[in-house]
Amino acid sequence: KRLNFVRPLGADAADTRMEIFLPPPVKKEAARIVQEHFGGIPTCLIALHPGGSDAYKQWPLGSFATLGRFLQETYGAHLLIIGNRSERPLGEELARQIGAPALVTGGHYNLLTVAALLHNCHLLVGNDSGPLHLGLALKTPSIGVLGADDPRRIGPYRVSWGACLFKEDACPRNPCITKRCPRSVCLEAIRPEEVIRLIQDWWALHYLPAAPKGEAHGG
Repeated sequence: KRLNFVRPLGADAADTRMEIFLPPPVKKEAARIVQEHFGGIPTCLIALHPGGSDAYKQWPLGSFATLGRFLQETYGAHLLIIGNRSERPLGEELARQIGAPALVTGGHYNLLTVAALLHNCHLLVGNDSGPLHLGLALKTPSIGVLGADDPRRIGPYRVSWGACLFKEDACPRNPCITKRCPRSVCLEAIRPEEVIRLIQDWWALHYLPAAPKGEAHGG
């Protein structure tokens, strides 16, 4: 849509996928943060983003907790919980509910450092928010749990490493009119089991790190 503004002037792009450049010092700093927090580089590091700009975009925290416990128990995953300063309590509560060691960014790092941390991840599961699009730009396998906004409009867009869950018939008001629902019925309709099935049928088949099941020790 943005390219349409400049195409009349002859400007275009052969590849419309998003990209982001990470300076080597930022990558080095992110690796140091991960090593210090987990005691090494985890064999399987998975990011979760439970927040978002509004409540109507947020998959229920209990669903994220169920997913996090599955990832930890099944793949031995170490967890990176992404969020800004205002989302820190949400991230810390998610870590508590999962009951597994997690690195909660919670506004402690700048955006580029968070991107470098995400670059170290083998999977991202998040709501329709900036970190999801950041993960796609970094070519990190990413799953979007989407509600009010149709994936045909917001993506994932033409990338093999992006997938999503979206239930078009979950709410009679779809397409969403106000996008300010006090209760996100469309996201509540997506069950943790469905996200788990997508992980098993898509991510585990193509992107699961080559390590024995449950063995995600720091190196």
